[in-house]
Amino acid sequence: AKGFIQVFMKYGAKLFATIFTKLSFSAYDMLMTIMPAMMLTLFGAILNAVFFGISLCNLDTMYDLAVVSGVALFMTFFNFYMILLFFALITTISEWNKINTTPAKKILYMFTFPLFIATYIPISIVALFKKIEWKPINHSITKNIEEFQK
Repeated sequence: AKGFIQVFMKYGAKLFATIFTKLSFSAYDMLMTIMPAMMLTLFGAILNAVFFGISLCNLDTMYDLAVVSGVALFMTFFNFYMILLFFALITTISEWNKINTTPAKKILYMFTFPLFIATYIPISIVALFKKIEWKPINHSITKNIEEFQK
């Protein structure tokens, strides 16, 4: 999670500009890969929660703003769940025969996938503030494809 944030901070603006200057789908694809999407969802939820809190403090518009911001907050999480459920559905259908479990568990896992992905939200928050020291990994063993086919 920290690495994605670091790469996004270093290359995000350049990738975004490249999408338009060179009409590059590759730049768009890479930007969507490294963009901390959970942070955008979390930002939307926090923003709606703030408006909801403000609405409770303003007696003149309290009811209207509370309803609108409450619905917006609910829709943020609902849309988050539904989008991830859609991806889980597509993956489950396309990989049905390769998922090694019972049909009931395949369906259960499809519906719980968005909840699993939601665990990335606190991980992303910690990654924003945690100091990371990267250490090189020495890769001294080499293998060729034939050695894996045995």
